[in-house]
Amino acid sequence: MTMNKRSQLMDLLTNIINYVEVIQEEYIRVHLKSELSSSEIHVIEAIELENESTMSNVARRLMVTTGTLTTSTNKIIQKGYIEKIQSHLDKRVTLLVLTDKGHQAFDIHKKFHEKMEEVIVKEVSSEEYSYFFGIVRNIYSSLITQNWDEI
Repeated sequence: MTMNKRSQLMDLLTNIINYVEVIQEEYIRVHLKSELSSSEIHVIEAIELENESTMSNVARRLMVTTGTLTTSTNKIIQKGYIEKIQSHLDKRVTLLVLTDKGHQAFDIHKKFHEKMEEVIVKEVSSEEYSYFFGIVRNIYSSLITQNWDEI
């Protein structure tokens, strides 16, 4: 692949990532009255999807430090979307749980993802989708296994 093609591919991927972020922020602004940032809605999503939503598990899912997560969760708690509760199984463990307001925010975010999927799927055949899925999976695998310290 020529450098020009590589550059065009990187520009296209960057533009896709940036555009999705912009439309997601707008979707959140319209449907949640600007109360949550994109990163805050992803914290809510991680809490909902995590089996045991401890700070460590949610931070690992989001690929952030627990310190970074603490800052975010404190803001989201103040906004009324999540709360901290003690585990019933182990009183030493604190869990993050969604409030009713948090569940509503998650549902809105889930609808955004479903719409994105709909837009992507309608543009490709099932064979193209399978091929595309394989490529994206390989890219992700390469990114997470790359030793970024060597660069």
